[in-house]
Formats: sequence, structure tokens, C-alpha cells
Amino acid sequence: MPTQKYSRWDRADIDSYYYYTGLSLYPLLSALDQMSSCSDTLELRNNIDSIYDSVVAILQSGARLYVPECHKNFFKFWWDEELSILKQASVEANKLWKSAGKPHSGLIFNKRQSSRLKYRKCIRDKQNSASSCYSNDLYEALLKKNGTTFWKCWRTKFDTGNSKCTEVEHCVDTEAIAVKFSNYSEKCFTYNNVAKVNKLQEEYMDKRKNYHGYYLSSGTHIIDAELVDTIISKLERGKAADIDVLSTEHLLFCNPVISVVLAKLFELIMLSGYIPSGFKFNYIVPVPKVKDCRTKSMT
Repeated sequence: MPTQKYSRWDRADIDSYYYYTGLSLYPLLSALDQMSSCSDTLELRNNIDSIYDSVVAILQSGARLYVPECHKNFFKFWWDEELSILKQASVEANKLWKSAGKPHSGLIFNKRQSSRLKYRKCIRDKQNSASSCYSNDLYEALLKKNGTTFWKCWRTKFDTGNSKCTEVEHCVDTEAIAVKFSNYSEKCFTYNNVAKVNKLQEEYMDKRKNYHGYYLSSGTHIIDAELVDTIISKLERGKAADIDVLSTEHLLFCNPVISVVLAKLFELIMLSGYIPSGFKFNYIVPVPKVKDCRTKSMT
């Protein structure tokens, strides 16, 4: 299976991404203004889809150009068991210190401070020695033409580890595993009582046949750039990307013109009553526990 990569916004060229998205998104404003006077329903819907696709493509291309993608722990290849133990000790000492009322002296306070100092010192030492250590090891392995040692050192630096789920229900083929998960998910969301489902559907359609939604006048339900910008600023970072590989960071570090573009687009969506095709797709990622995937079935 291919190694999962993640966008590293902490290593990104934020300024270049900012200017690139600004230059690319500004032309969409004039297109949105022209769409507001369009009376052809089919043309308006096609234009909404086109604008949505353009916004997604611009954010994606900007990230590809200025945001590096690396596998997990790529920049912390020097992390080892010693650091994990020191981190855990520091966390436990800090929790004990908080539960004791955060004293500024005494045994609990001294233990917290010493644990933090040891942990931070070890991080600095590992970081400082990482480049020279791995460079020398790789060089010596190449010099001695020792392939086994070279690749062992290489994997220590660049691999994410070997704790991967490679077998599900005695199957190792990736496509077959994907089909198994698809069938299992479909089974979970399949109704059991056909008569009950038909009855509920008839009740729903009966209540819906005379429903036309709320009338949206020009003075109500206004979606402006300030509202969109406020919502974007409140989004949490570090969340998983969507089906278009877009995350909160794509919007937070984007040029502010994105708020104007999205506000105009949302207004058109509300007035036309049409939802872009891209809004209708999603995906679910099954994450089996490695220790269980070889011994337990999905059911």
C-alpha cells in the first residue's frame, strides 16, 4: 500500500500561496457578478458548478506548488523510545502538578520542572545530532558498499514504521479489501423492513408535495464576505481533508478574496436553489485496529 502523505503547512511558503490564490481568484469576481443577472436556469446551474470547480482547483494547485507533502514523522525521524518515555513522564508530572493546585515549590513542583527540562534537553540533543549522525551512517554504508546497513539506516529515517494493516479477513489484495469494506458499509445502511420503509417514504412524500420552502427576499438571509470570513477564522486546524483534499488551512492561509468569492457563490446557491455537484460527494475512511485486523472479522 502507498504511504499516506500529509500537507505540512508549518513548512509551507505561506506568502507565495497567499499571492497565488489572490491572483487566481480575483477573475472569478467578475464572472460571479455576471451570473447574478442570468435568467437561464440551466446556464446558471452550469456556471455555479464551474465556479465551484474553479475555486477547488485554485486551492489545490496553490497547495501543490507551495505546501510540501510528507509522510508522518518525516521531519521527526530522530524520534525514538527514549523521547516517548520522557514525554510521557513530563505529561504525567504536569497532570500531578495541576491536580495539586499548581504549587510553585515543593517536591511536586521540582519533579515537574526536572521532567520538562530532561524532555526538552533530549529533544534538542536529538535534533542537533540527527543530521550529522544519519549523514555519517549513510556515507559509511555507501563507502563500504553495505546495502543492508544503508537501507536499514534509510528506513529508520524515512519510513513511518511497519505497523500497517495488510490483511483483512485473510485477504491481502488492496482492491479486494476495499470491496469488503464497501460491502460491509452498504450492509450497515441497508433497511431491514421493506414495508416500513415504503410507509415512511409515502408519509414523507405526502407532506412534501405542497412544500415550496421559504421565500428569500433580497433583504433577508444575506451572506456577506464578513460573515464568511468570520466563519473561516473559527475553523479548527489540523482536521482531516475532504474528498477534494482541501482542509481548513487551505482557507485560512488563502487570500481574503476567497471570502468575497464564497459569499457571492453562496448567495447564488440560495437564490437559485441549486447545490453544486461537488457538495454531494463524501467519503468514509475505515481505520481497523492493527492488533485486531488479523484475528477479528469486520462483523
